[in-house]
Amino acid sequence: MKRLVKNHPLLLLPVIGTIIGILCAHYFALSCMMVICLSVFTLGLFFAGHNNYFSYTSLLVFVGIGMLLFTLQTYHFNALSKQFLYKNLDVIGTITAKEKIVSQYYQEVLTVNVRKVREAKQKDFVATSFKLLCYTKRKPSFLPGDTIKLKNVFCKKPKLKNLTGNTSFLNYSIKENILGSIFLNKKVFLQKISRPSLSIRRLLWQAKNNLYLRIKHKLSKTGTLYFSLIFLGNKQLPEAHSLRQTFSLWGLSHFLARSGLHIVLFIFLWRFLLSFVPLHLFIKTVILILICFFYNLLSWTSLSFSRAYHIFLLLQLGILGTQHVRFQHILLLTTLCLLLFNPMQIFFLDFQLSFGLTFILSFFSKQQKNT
Repeated sequence: MKRLVKNHPLLLLPVIGTIIGILCAHYFALSCMMVICLSVFTLGLFFAGHNNYFSYTSLLVFVGIGMLLFTLQTYHFNALSKQFLYKNLDVIGTITAKEKIVSQYYQEVLTVNVRKVREAKQKDFVATSFKLLCYTKRKPSFLPGDTIKLKNVFCKKPKLKNLTGNTSFLNYSIKENILGSIFLNKKVFLQKISRPSLSIRRLLWQAKNNLYLRIKHKLSKTGTLYFSLIFLGNKQLPEAHSLRQTFSLWGLSHFLARSGLHIVLFIFLWRFLLSFVPLHLFIKTVILILICFFYNLLSWTSLSFSRAYHIFLLLQLGILGTQHVRFQHILLLTTLCLLLFNPMQIFFLDFQLSFGLTFILSFFSKQQKNT
């Protein structure tokens, strides 16, 4: 452990400090947090004359940063809940995503980034920022990038725990800043306000769906299903639901989840093909970065895939800049950035497995090389 801390004094300890701060803010009351802050300050004075003073100071500072960011994230969501839940609202927002769902009653769900809200009895809209999930029975003509208006919206706060005692949709709502879910029926009035002539969201959505349709015409039904799940990360197919249940019975559902290994195989394949092209290494690296960039845009992302993609991108940028880069250094930097922007991620299994196991494997791999 001492060797690891010595090799990464500016990254490992800030990550550990941020995790400790988030956990303290989540599991302890405000009075306990004050005691922890006082203890942290006392430890800072104790290590003032230590040789690794800067390293331990960074640990203590990021403990406070983690506590502050998590508190602000939960406070922002709770403030929105008290202000807008259990009220009839009129909202104006932009559609950011449109996905098909496997349901007996609903066909699609629209993710709306709400920008303005007003209560039903008020005249003026209030600026805000949160998301709504809108479930529809029919396929709407709206596309990502459209600005819409919803009238008579009524949202309820999700339950803290489900029937099994596990945290349910509440933590996910805080992580994604989703205030609630609504079901579009006759009581909710939906109106399109505008559609921009040029929308990046709409172009990417159309490009992904067109790519899927082309693959569907080229491959068989079974081949299209496996290719979409594993290489495109598209989980919206109706056949995917029954297939995932079948794999779950045998404990093999993780085979259908697109992970960082898939982008590694994708990079290895393209690097092998580029090895036959007589170009400079710098040009080949740029081409590979562009290929992976468009692959990320034209596929459905996941946390593990995003981790592998950003680590690859940072490593290649370091190579282009003729800088010495290390995998653990980039992994810790990616972890720290994600926790600082969204502290609630730490309580989800995909984050814990993706980043935790990757770091453990890289640590033992490095130890074996040193022995």
